[in-house]
Amino acid sequence: MLLDRQVPHEPGVPAMLQQCLLLSGCRLQTVAGHAQQATDTRRQNPESSAQHATAFPVALGVAGPGTVPDSVVRALGRTLADGGMKVSVYGAQFLLDALFATGQAEAAIGLMTATGTNSWLHMLDDLGATIVTEAWDPSLKPNMTFSHAWGSAPANVIPRHVLGVRITAPGAAEIEIRPRPGDLAEISGRVPTIRGRVLVALNRDDGYRLDVDVPPGTSARIVVELGDDDPSAFHVTGPHARAARATGQDATGRLLTIGPVGSGRTVIRRRQ
Repeated sequence: MLLDRQVPHEPGVPAMLQQCLLLSGCRLQTVAGHAQQATDTRRQNPESSAQHATAFPVALGVAGPGTVPDSVVRALGRTLADGGMKVSVYGAQFLLDALFATGQAEAAIGLMTATGTNSWLHMLDDLGATIVTEAWDPSLKPNMTFSHAWGSAPANVIPRHVLGVRITAPGAAEIEIRPRPGDLAEISGRVPTIRGRVLVALNRDDGYRLDVDVPPGTSARIVVELGDDDPSAFHVTGPHARAARATGQDATGRLLTIGPVGSGRTVIRRRQ
């Protein structure tokens, strides 16, 4: 730090403000030094890592799909999935988003249904909470509250990722529907939008059937995660049976995109 550095006097600039600018510059130098030190430590010990340091950049798109190679995205996903729930209640939002973004839906759903101390079922079953709490357990924060919105990640993760409804244009004029059920055989739910409810119902007990209801005035793209399935095995029925189809791939695997489709029910089945 350069605390003994003298600031040249600038006419019209109060001395106190000049001193604040100097101190701000010193703080920035200190932060940069800490960052460099952390980088050097990482190089010396490549096994060191922190779950939140991976989850946040992936969830926010800094190191997620489209910004780093797919192989890196998948590796980051495996690292996050292997770590369990090490982040706080607040950080859980970003961890779950990052897991779905890297193709780790099964791990994300497993965390939302886990029963350990760092889990939502622990809040409800063991602590007797009727709404999400500020921390996972009083042992982590003795003065925690039992009503804290930042612990409610599953309330938005389920519609956004598990059911897969995402608004892609203002006023819900356009949406994307991409269910990510993990290892669940059946999921269903209704997601409200300003134009009406979007129904998503997926059943994989016997083959594959996806029912989607799109509200009036909305255009939807439906994305099916193919895995090893042949895209030509999927059959579309309903008023938009002739909607455009396209295949593609991202870090999570092969994809079939159908649409845009308009309002009404579209059913996608996989032929046996």
